[in-house]
Amino acid sequence: MIATMALCLGGFPARVPRIANAAVFVLLGLSIGSSVDWETLALMRSWPASLAILAVTMLLVTLALQTYYRKAYGWDPRTSFFASVPGALSSVVIFAVEYRADVLRVTVVQCVRLAFLVAFLPLVITFLAVPSGAATEMPEATHSIAELGLVVACGIGGAWLFDRLGIPAGLLLGAAAANIALHLGGVVEGSLPAWLLEPAYVVLGAIIGARFSGITAGMVLQSAGAGIKGCLLASIIAVIGALTTSWATGLPYPETLLAFAPGGLDAMTILAFALGLDPAYVAAHQVFRFLLMTIAMPLVSLWLGPASKKTACSATRPADHQD
Repeated sequence: MIATMALCLGGFPARVPRIANAAVFVLLGLSIGSSVDWETLALMRSWPASLAILAVTMLLVTLALQTYYRKAYGWDPRTSFFASVPGALSSVVIFAVEYRADVLRVTVVQCVRLAFLVAFLPLVITFLAVPSGAATEMPEATHSIAELGLVVACGIGGAWLFDRLGIPAGLLLGAAAANIALHLGGVVEGSLPAWLLEPAYVVLGAIIGARFSGITAGMVLQSAGAGIKGCLLASIIAVIGALTTSWATGLPYPETLLAFAPGGLDAMTILAFALGLDPAYVAAHQVFRFLLMTIAMPLVSLWLGPASKKTACSATRPADHQD
């Protein structure tokens, strides 16, 4: 993403083929679907109070940041909303593209949030004197070749169906729904292999970076400043929610802090393994947060109404309105 963004800021007219966009959205949807199975749902039922407080915290973070971006920077409702969603960078950007928000601002703000959390949260948790022990090994992907073929085929079918039905972000949600059904039905287990997901992440980075064509460095810096301030505000609310959960449930505060951190499922779960915390607790809460956001984003976007062409991304990029 950074490499493509640098090319765009230097005047290179970067474009990603539409077929590549569709393939990436399907693969990311399948990745989302692989995180939901009966074990995860059973774990969620183990912490009802914690999940309830997390839902309230997410709502407060989104409302506070959306109000802040609108009042302090004058951003349109859709851009303010997607910039304030706590986590899930790839899905947020896909929805921002789908609903013609200002993808530049959304991307910069969300990237600042993720970088801030990944860089500083381990230091905070270490400062809290977390009992360290041996780091837990990350689980390996377990799809066989036959299962992988079935998952991809069903994901393409679900994506095509959702897209034809006009469901918001249908390629992403259709693939996710198909993989969730396969996992809950006991047909497959495990996740997509890294050799398939990593190229998808690379292409996604290029898709996001290509959105910076016609954008000046000053605009990027302004959005980054907004992202830093918004991240601090969101962190304060998340810390209060984590403290409340620790007090109400007796769970260790470092674990609730990592579970409530809006840093993305993969990043926060990896940090839980690395820091010797309970990865099941953290992952269950991150999956719960992700599912809530995935359901809420299209609903709220429809309620916000259509974005103007000027705020869709940038008036300097009329080609974007063809996406």
